Amino acid sequence: MHANYSSGIHFWLRNDLTSYSGVGVRTCWPAEPNASGQPATLAAIGSLALADDDLRLEASGLSPYSFGYFITSRTENEVFPVANSAGRLCIGPSIGRQVGGVILNSGASGAFGVDVDLAAMPTPAGPVVVLPGDSWSMQAWFRDAGPVPSSNFSDAIRLQFE
Repeated sequence: MHANYSSGIHFWLRNDLTSYSGVGVRTCWPAEPNASGQPATLAAIGSLALADDDLRLEASGLSPYSFGYFITSRTENEVFPVANSAGRLCIGPSIGRQVGGVILNSGASGAFGVDVDLAAMPTPAGPVVVLPGDSWSMQAWFRDAGPVPSSNFSDAIRLQFE
């Protein structure tokens, strides 16, 4: 763990009490439940200081053995319902897909994670370099097995880079 964590609690959609020990500000919490019976949660771990180049996204509470990836946008949004999804989309409208450049699988643990390449943040127009002062929102998207096969989303996190 890093000593320079900035953390916060943001009650955007609901006034549920929660604690969050990662970097950034949790938004759109809690997510909609998925086939695991619980909502998926997202954590940003590391540092928001660009010079540290140390940021990881970890999603947990996902449906077991689900494929998914992290999405990002410079803006927050709320779309519910989302076509063919049981979840709530909390970022956008201009969404970059596959933060870290990979499609992931949650395995038996119902979790996946990726190191963020701050020199190649995905956007619809192609990757861009994150600059000091930039604000990015992140969310996990994943296939959800039930009760009807569809997709779902984690809660979201807003990150303000230094």
